[in-house]
Amino acid sequence: MNKKSYLYKIYQSIVKVLKTPSFRYILIGLIMLYLAFNLSGGKKDAIISTAIYFIVGLGFTLLLGYAGLASLGTAGFMAIGVYLFGILNDRDLYGLPAPLVFIIILGIGLVLGLVIGFISLRIEGIFLAIVTLGLSEIVVEIMKNLARMLTGVERCTISTSALWFGDQNIPIYADGIKYLTIFLMIVVMILIANIMKSATGRAMLSLKNSQSAGQMMGMSLLKYRLSAFVISTILASLGGILFMSYYHYTEPIDWGLTTSLLILAAVVIGGAKSIIGVLLGTVAVFTINTLFLQQITFFRENSNFINIFTGILIIVIVMFFPGGLYHLGLILKMKFIDLKKKIVEKLNKSKLERKEQYYGKDEEYRPFETISYWKKKNF
Repeated sequence: MNKKSYLYKIYQSIVKVLKTPSFRYILIGLIMLYLAFNLSGGKKDAIISTAIYFIVGLGFTLLLGYAGLASLGTAGFMAIGVYLFGILNDRDLYGLPAPLVFIIILGIGLVLGLVIGFISLRIEGIFLAIVTLGLSEIVVEIMKNLARMLTGVERCTISTSALWFGDQNIPIYADGIKYLTIFLMIVVMILIANIMKSATGRAMLSLKNSQSAGQMMGMSLLKYRLSAFVISTILASLGGILFMSYYHYTEPIDWGLTTSLLILAAVVIGGAKSIIGVLLGTVAVFTINTLFLQQITFFRENSNFINIFTGILIIVIVMFFPGGLYHLGLILKMKFIDLKKKIVEKLNKSKLERKEQYYGKDEEYRPFETISYWKKKNF
C-alpha cells in the first residue's frame, strides 16, 4: 500500500485509535454488556455486580495506589448511596425522581470526602484506616436507624422506584440500569486513567513517596488528599446508587467491614496502580465466587471456604507478586517475548548452519553470483 495514499492514512488512523487505552476500556464495557444480556440466571446479575464493585474499586485504587491513603470505610460510603436511594426514590416514601436523587447522594458523598480529607491531614496509616472504619460504622448505623424510623425495619426495599414524577418507574433488574452501569463504568475508567497520567496523578505519587520533597516542590498536600478522598467517596456512593437501583433490596449486613475488606482485597490482588489490574482483582474476588465457586457443591455447602480461598489468594499475591495480577501478567508477557526471541534466534542459527553445510563455512552465500559463475563456466 502506498504510504501517501488516502486509504493508507485511514488505515494508520484506525490503528492509532485501536491502540489507545480508551478503545480497550470501551471494548471491555461492550464485552461485559454482552455477558450481562446473554448469560442465564444469576450469572448476568454477577456481571452487573462486578461492574458496580469495579467502579468503587477504581476510586479506591486512586486513594490507595496513588495517594497512599488507607481506608476501611468504603462499604459505609456505599451504604449512603444504597439507603438514601431506596428511601428518597421509593414512591411509598418520598418518590423523588432518580436523577435528582443521584445529584443529592453524590453531593453528600462529596461533602463526606472533604471531611475525611481534612481528617487525613492530621492522622495517617493504620490510624486513618481505623478512623474511616469508625465513620463507616457510624454512617451504617445512621442509615439503619433512618430506615427503621421510616419503614419499621432496618433493611431497605424499594417497592416502586420512581424514574420521574409521572408514572415512569424503574423495574427491578432493569435493562436500562445495565446500560447505565456499563456506560458509567467506561466513563469512570477513562476518567481515572486520565487522572493517573495527569499532573494530579504524578503529584499524588510524589507526595506518597515523600511528603516533604513534594511540598518543597510546591505540591499542596491538602489539595491532592482532598481530591483523592472526594473521588473515592463519590464513586463509592455512585456504586451504592447503582446497586440499589438494580436490585431494589439490601440488608444491613451487606455493608459491614467484610465488604470493605473485599474491595481492598480486589485492589491488592489486581494491582493498586492499574485499571486492568483492579478489574482482574474484582473478577477474582467477586465474580469467580458467583460464576464458578458457587456452582461447586462443596463451596455452596461451605460458603466460608470462599473467604479462605480469597485469603490464600491475597497471601500468595502479596508474598510473590506485590504488584498484583497485572504485574504477574507483565512478567509472563516479558517471559513470552524472551522465549519468542530465543526461538527465532535458534531457528535463524539452524538455517545458517544448514547453509554453511551446503555452501561451505568460509564462503558467503551469494546465489546470484553463484548462478553467473556457473553460466560463465559452462558457456
